[in-house]
Amino acid sequence: MKIKTKKAKFFLLSALFAICMCFGFLFGGGEVTASAATTPYYTMPFDYTGTYSAYGMQQAVTVSDTNVTSYSFGQYTKRTMALKLYGTSYSGSATATKGQYFTFNSVNIIADVGIATSGTQSRITSVRLTNASGTAIVNSTAASGKSLSATLYSGTLADGSYTLTYTWYASDYMASYPNYTSKQTTITFTTAFKIDATAPTVSGASTSTTYYKTSAFTVTASDSTSGLENLYVKTPSTSSYSAVGSSKTVSASDVNGLYCFYAKDKAGNQSSTYYVYFDNTKPTGVIKNASGTTLTGSYTNSAFSYTASDGQSGISYLQYKTPSSSSWATYTSGTQIAASATNGTYQFRAVDKAGNISETKSIYLDSVNPVGVLYSGTSAVSSGTKSTASYIKYVGSDAASGLNTVYVKMPNASGYTTYTNGTQLTTNGTYSFYCVDKAGNSSSTVTISLDNIAPTVSLSKGNWGDTLSDGFTVSASDNIGGATLYYKMPSSSNFVQSTTTSITFPKTYEDGTYQFYATDGYGNRSATYSVSLYVAPPTAQIVRASNGNQVCVIWTDNNCSGTLNGESYVNGTWIKAEGDHTFVLKNDANRSTTYNFSIDHYYVKTTTVEPTCTADGYSIYKCDNCGDTYNADFVDALGHNYIVTKVVDSTCTAEGYSVYTCSRCGATFNDDVVSANGHDFSGWYIVKDSTCLETGTRRRDCISCGAYETEEVGAKGHDYVATITEPTCLEQGYTTHVCSRCDDTYVNTYVNAKGHKYVAKVTEATCTDRGYTTQTCSACGNSYIENYVNAHGHDYGAWKITTSASCTENGLRYKTCATCNYKYNEAIPALGHSYEPEVIEPTCVDKGYTTHICSRCGTGYNDTFVDALGHDYQLKRVEPTCTEEGFIGQCCARCSDTYKTQILKANGHDYVETYIEVTCTEEGCVLHTCLVCQYEYRTNIVSPSGHSLETNVRLASTCVDNGERYYACSRCDYEKVDVIPARGHNYELVDEKNADGMITRRYACSHCGDYYDQDVGAQYERVSNYVEYLFDEYSPYMIWVFLATAGVWSIAMGVAMIIAHKNEDKAKAKKMLVNYGIGLVVIFALLVAVPYLVRGIAFLVS
Repeated sequence: MKIKTKKAKFFLLSALFAICMCFGFLFGGGEVTASAATTPYYTMPFDYTGTYSAYGMQQAVTVSDTNVTSYSFGQYTKRTMALKLYGTSYSGSATATKGQYFTFNSVNIIADVGIATSGTQSRITSVRLTNASGTAIVNSTAASGKSLSATLYSGTLADGSYTLTYTWYASDYMASYPNYTSKQTTITFTTAFKIDATAPTVSGASTSTTYYKTSAFTVTASDSTSGLENLYVKTPSTSSYSAVGSSKTVSASDVNGLYCFYAKDKAGNQSSTYYVYFDNTKPTGVIKNASGTTLTGSYTNSAFSYTASDGQSGISYLQYKTPSSSSWATYTSGTQIAASATNGTYQFRAVDKAGNISETKSIYLDSVNPVGVLYSGTSAVSSGTKSTASYIKYVGSDAASGLNTVYVKMPNASGYTTYTNGTQLTTNGTYSFYCVDKAGNSSSTVTISLDNIAPTVSLSKGNWGDTLSDGFTVSASDNIGGATLYYKMPSSSNFVQSTTTSITFPKTYEDGTYQFYATDGYGNRSATYSVSLYVAPPTAQIVRASNGNQVCVIWTDNNCSGTLNGESYVNGTWIKAEGDHTFVLKNDANRSTTYNFSIDHYYVKTTTVEPTCTADGYSIYKCDNCGDTYNADFVDALGHNYIVTKVVDSTCTAEGYSVYTCSRCGATFNDDVVSANGHDFSGWYIVKDSTCLETGTRRRDCISCGAYETEEVGAKGHDYVATITEPTCLEQGYTTHVCSRCDDTYVNTYVNAKGHKYVAKVTEATCTDRGYTTQTCSACGNSYIENYVNAHGHDYGAWKITTSASCTENGLRYKTCATCNYKYNEAIPALGHSYEPEVIEPTCVDKGYTTHICSRCGTGYNDTFVDALGHDYQLKRVEPTCTEEGFIGQCCARCSDTYKTQILKANGHDYVETYIEVTCTEEGCVLHTCLVCQYEYRTNIVSPSGHSLETNVRLASTCVDNGERYYACSRCDYEKVDVIPARGHNYELVDEKNADGMITRRYACSHCGDYYDQDVGAQYERVSNYVEYLFDEYSPYMIWVFLATAGVWSIAMGVAMIIAHKNEDKAKAKKMLVNYGIGLVVIFALLVAVPYLVRGIAFLVS
């Protein structure tokens, strides 16, 4: 605990040291300046007179002396009385003379007696300091003491003569009187001195090197106290000072330059250095153009500037007068007067620092371009105007130097030629004009186009009014102004503006009358022209075959194409498909004709079947369209034509006969039979054994013919095994008997089919599809459909607008089926324009007209043009102001269009000057105010001086309460109060007690004494109790902490063991298993031991 306390004290002291260092940097960084210069420690001469008296002496001994610097006394230890004088502080020593002048006002006077022994008693009994008039500055009694080095005076003395008198009393053992045990001494000391701390006065010059004189001047010096010793001067042509007595006069013919002066008085005070800059030479100035060339003339039309030079005091400032001003204004050297500045005479002059004024330089600026006015007929118009008047003209003017030349570029000309001002021009085309004044200034170039010829509308073929059968092109052109073509379609009621000057109407457009007119950019409009278009629809011939069951379509026009039932069709191709047909013939003009016709079966004999001996012959007819057939044209059968083709003799077993064969079909029959001869058989032998169903065979052979005869051996009969087949929905059940010897089978015992067990499923009708019932057998899945219900159709709601129809574009609307949400779309026809006429009255320069604007889409067209009224000019005079020009000119009574015939120059400001003193917060300046318009500007601006604040502490701060610091300006009424923050307590350990193991500490504030006690044992008890609380609160959960920690440990070790086994490192795996067990034990021990360890530490602490 002591270690901690020592460390705390160390850190606290370090912090306090750092804070002190910060305060030192913050508040101790300023420069310390003594109130007066350091002087020597002067020993003053003085006069003294006094007496010694002692026990046993008959009478007092008188002592005195004059103009001495010390007085010694003392029986055993000699002491020296000395009188010292110095200023605010001293360094070194010196001995003054009687009546000496001192050059400082802050004076300290010391009576120095040295160090007294233990038995000495001495004191100053009185001190008196008087000035030359006898007025006491000090008149006081000093206290006694065992030692004396007393301050007789410390303060400030004005210039003048002073006398100091003081009396000293002492008792001491006297070495000169050994038979006497004591003595008394009273001495009065007197000294005189003079103060002259004021330097001599120098007049006629300044401490500033910028004090100028332009004529002869005199500088004088004087001193009212100790008297002037000399005035010293250094001229521009010398490098050192020389004494000139009390004054120096410099004449007008003396050398120009800086004269330096100072003066000394007899006390040794030296004045500051004073200066006069003598300069009686005028500066010189020049006017230059923007490229730096000096202008020698008196006239310019471009930017210019003024500069000046002075070989002596230097240029102080430049001034100039503008054409609008009658007074001089400050000008910055080299500042460009822009060509756009006010026209007129500019005057310049320079003033050097001595006040010499240069010769005035003048130049006349005429940088305003001449102006020109365009006229369309009698009306003044702006550049770019498109005129339809009978003539145009240009009138140029210049209010300053006057016009020199007017130029025009005629229509289609490549260059400008001179033009007689105001001449009327009538040739159509575009003109450009400008004029040049005598100063060389050019006006802006203005253009005007004259076009009083209406545009031309032409037709590419035929004549206007014709009816054309082919496409055509309409074009509009204009000699100058550019044409705008308007057209109206046969189905439209309004003209539409074309985006090009030429528009083609192919023959695919609608039939009818087309109308046209054109306007140019000047408002000229052509007549309205019309032409009609009619293209005849194509024709075709429907040709049927003779049997009426084939059709072809034939047309002769080469510019046509046909479609049959919507598919392309080749001219003259036979159509065989039966049914209804639609044929459309369309020509290249998009005209079409529709034909409808029908075709039945078309049978063609395809095969002839000839008659045979036994069958009739016939023809087969087949429909070329659908393949249907029928038989016709029957021929009877021919019958057989038999002949004997073979005679067969009789044998043992066979009769003899004749074979008759049909010569056409090969059919045969036998006739002319002869009985068989009969066999001569041998004995029987078995050839084939009998089976279940078949008999066996035995045989005997004919000896005569080799034939043989067989005889049946009885069948054995079947040995059947029965198999029963169950009935299904559609098939019977039955029993199948299979012979075990020969696999012969037969079926009997039939059982009727069960029949289908149908389950009905109803499919409801929709808007577009039929409804029906599906019957499905539950046993075999067989199904069929019945009970059809017709589709019930869409149930449409109200129409809704997708896109509204505009004047020229179709809209789109739709309605939705409420049942299936099918959306049906339908076009909304275009609305067509709804024009509303508005009459635009003509103005002075613009034509009037009627504009027709569609109330729905805003498009429109203009017609019914009325000529512009032209200007109604009347005389107008505008008086000039201080800064703005006036003029005399013509002003239109209707539209206020104005042109000037004479410029009246601005009057310029009439200034009066007001001097505004500078304050702590406000600038000082010379305020120039125009008496006419009140415009004002400031010169000679002096920045605010700022407050000169004096401060003192009104209320000191304490540990808990803020203090106050008061500030007041010594120059004005400004004042403020700042808060001095409370210091706060600085508690330090002042006492510590230990009672029965309980430590009690007392902390006290080093500033105010406030204190508090701290029971250290109680703090540790609280810590111990809190640890006990944590242990009791969380010990039930330790088992879960153990299980969770053991689980994490098990996973980690399990992964490591798996890796070891995978690497076949059995030793490592075994070691990990041991580590795993040790880890579980350590985890359990830590969880059990740590809480008890914490409780033990808490117990020890408490």
